[in-house]
Parts: sequence; structure tokens; C-alpha cells
Amino acid sequence: TTSNHLNIGDAIRLDMATALSESVYIGFESGLNDDLTANKCVGIGNEAMKTNTTQSGCVAIGYQALTLQSGINNTAIGHRALSRTTATNAANNVAIGYDTMLRATLGSHNTVVGYSAATAITTGTFNTVLGSSAGGGLLTGSYNLCLGYAAGSGGSISGNDNIFIGTSAGRTTTTGSFNIILA
Repeated sequence: TTSNHLNIGDAIRLDMATALSESVYIGFESGLNDDLTANKCVGIGNEAMKTNTTQSGCVAIGYQALTLQSGINNTAIGHRALSRTTATNAANNVAIGYDTMLRATLGSHNTVVGYSAATAITTGTFNTVLGSSAGGGLLTGSYNLCLGYAAGSGGSISGNDNIFIGTSAGRTTTTGSFNIILA
């Protein structure tokens, strides 16, 4: 077409490589609001990166992955991974797994891998979480490490520089910084 887009039904939208495009979206309403500038994004899955307009360098694979996308350089792989990231400074996050970083709004530089991992984190930065349900209690804390099933899944953790290693390590922790808990 003359608009440099290729739409195949409601499911596939390819923006042809020109100076004003370079994104690929596959899935119903994936990349629906992209402004068609050189965003260099990939969205695969229904509603993946649905509200992305000008953000760049993002990859979203899975149903509603990065659906409220506003940050840059985010990678979300999994059903609703990073789906509520709405602030432009929510950048450089990696979320892999079902509902991973589901409620993140402002957080940046987080690396989270695991089923329902770090689902409550909102503004935390530089956290590393690995394990199913790990980091479930992280809200605003930064520089935390959660390794293992449900590690760091305590109430509302807002502290910094904590280390939780092992099954349910830090399950009762809600405050404080510089904790080291091994289970």
C-alpha cells in the first residue's frame, strides 16, 4: 500500500522498513496505537504493546505483554508480562513468565524470570528475581535479590539491598534493608 503497512485481517500488521517505520506486530490489536515512527519494536500476541505510541526498542511476546507500554527498551515474554507499565521512565526491564512484573509502573532496570514473579513491584529498580512466585512482596524496593520459589514473597517489601535465597526465604519480611535470609 502507499502507507507502507501490510495488514492481514485483524491479526497481522507489518510496518515496512522505511525511515518512518521498522516495527512488527502480530496479533489482534498488537501495536494498535503505534505512531509508525522508527520505534523498532516487536509485538507478538493479542494486545501486545497495544498502547505503544513513541516508545522504542521494546519486545513483547504473549497475550497483553507490555499492553500499556510507555517505557523504552523493555522486554516482556509471557502472558501479561509487564502489562501495566505506564510511565515513560519504566525502562530497561526484562520480564519473562506468566504475569511477571504485572503491576510495574515506574520500575526500571529490573530482571525478573518466573511464573508470577515480582507481580506487586511498582517502582522498584535494579532488582533481580528468579523463581516461580519469587519477589511477590517487592513493591518499591531497589537492589534486591530474590532466588528460589516464593523467595521475597513477604507482605509489602519496600526495603533496599536485601538478599532472599531459597524456598520462601523472606516470606515474613516486610521492612528493612540489608537483610540476608537463606532458607
